[in-house]
Amino acid sequence: LRVLHFEGDSLYNYVPLTENFGDLSLLTYLSFRNSKIVNLPKSIDVLHNLETLDLRESHVLMMPREFYKLKKLRHLLGFRLPIEGSIGDLTSLETLCEVKANHDTEEVMKGLERLTQLRVLGLTLVPPHHKSSLCSLINKMQRLDKLYITTPRSLLRRIDLQFDVCAPVLQKVRIVGGLKEFPNWVAKLPNLVTLSLTRTRLTVDPLPLLTDLPYLSSLFINRSAYDGEVLQFPNRGFQNLKQILLNRLYGLKSIVIEDGALPSLEKFKLVRIPELKEVPSGLYKLPKLEVFHAIHMSPEFQENFNLNRGQRQWIIE
Repeated sequence: LRVLHFEGDSLYNYVPLTENFGDLSLLTYLSFRNSKIVNLPKSIDVLHNLETLDLRESHVLMMPREFYKLKKLRHLLGFRLPIEGSIGDLTSLETLCEVKANHDTEEVMKGLERLTQLRVLGLTLVPPHHKSSLCSLINKMQRLDKLYITTPRSLLRRIDLQFDVCAPVLQKVRIVGGLKEFPNWVAKLPNLVTLSLTRTRLTVDPLPLLTDLPYLSSLFINRSAYDGEVLQFPNRGFQNLKQILLNRLYGLKSIVIEDGALPSLEKFKLVRIPELKEVPSGLYKLPKLEVFHAIHMSPEFQENFNLNRGQRQWIIE
């Protein structure tokens, strides 16, 4: 047996099996996803060949020390998983999502720095006072192509992520939580393809900083990620951007698309932007736009939309 799923309530039909993994030493994939398991069995250390452990949507509160003996583990998937500095012993890890960074943070960061094979890293509850540790960590992850950072969910605490980063292969960045300002290093990532911002509460339009990223193709600005009134796509900017989502930006009143901007845009979606009364200026000049989708917008926006869409197959709900 090499693949085993303990998902949902089915876990309770196999309690004796989870107490002793002795007969399952050939397992390479083990999933407790969407289960009610709270503690991993200490016998997990006999799974010498385990490469993937899926704990997403489970209730695991602590990783047993025996877990850190899984030297072949490549993918650890979870949600707010508590880890220790011993995570650095798992040097084969390529995927680590999503782990807590608010407990014994200094030791955890030092452990993570040893994981030089990581390609995907997701950190939750990143404390504001560990900016330098986070900077050092990202700089040592030279194979990292996906980075997810979630800061503590509080309107009163905004984290400063301004530092110098060299991440040559980083392609996808997702930041969730309040920021003091847009991180300058994100705008300098030479191979960035996807950027997602959620609840960052930025007050300065970040688009001018991103306009010249050569490979940026997907941009998602979600749930109060921007508190300003105007978003402006600069002249001839975003040459390769193909899809945009603007979702629940409650202060946004205007979207400006200057001449020559967004020449490759195919999909543009707006969701719940109550102060936006008019269709983005310049929208009708986009040569490759195929889908424009507006959901739960104001009555004024809907009226303006219906007056100007012409024969285009655009959708408003």
